[in-house]
Amino acid sequence: KHDIHKYIDSGLDCNTLIELEDGRSIKICDVKVNDILKYGERVVGTVKINGCDIKIFKHSVNDNVITGTANLQIYNPHLGIFKNTLEENIYSEEVIKNKPNVLYHLLTDTCDFTADNLNVFDYNGAIESFLDEDEYYIIGEWGKNYLSFMYNKWISQFLD
Repeated sequence: KHDIHKYIDSGLDCNTLIELEDGRSIKICDVKVNDILKYGERVVGTVKINGCDIKIFKHSVNDNVITGTANLQIYNPHLGIFKNTLEENIYSEEVIKNKPNVLYHLLTDTCDFTADNLNVFDYNGAIESFLDEDEYYIIGEWGKNYLSFMYNKWISQFLD
């Protein structure tokens, strides 16, 4: 039971910024159910996680830094996949001092959201990546549609 939390649970530091549809940025710990996020994602749930007994890292991804657990699934628009934050091409340093006691995550109607300028799977998506036989890859027809959606969402930031 504790191994599941320790190795699979996924969460972000309270200070992680989430951009709302109206352009404001708020801390993930201040996000509420039914908030509308940057790309129209609707928050359907919020998750609080005990951070005392789980490793927390500062992850450096594409010139962005995000603080959270090892099991954060981050979308890479160049590869079209979500990668676990402890995989290659992501520098991660364990947080030892001032480690947060509580971590936060979101559940959205699109299974993803943007946090500190990085697109991440929501709480369910991060856990499901471990349950999928092809870890870290979105598969099937749903996956093809989702990748198309994600690419269009990513490219739209350059067209605005």
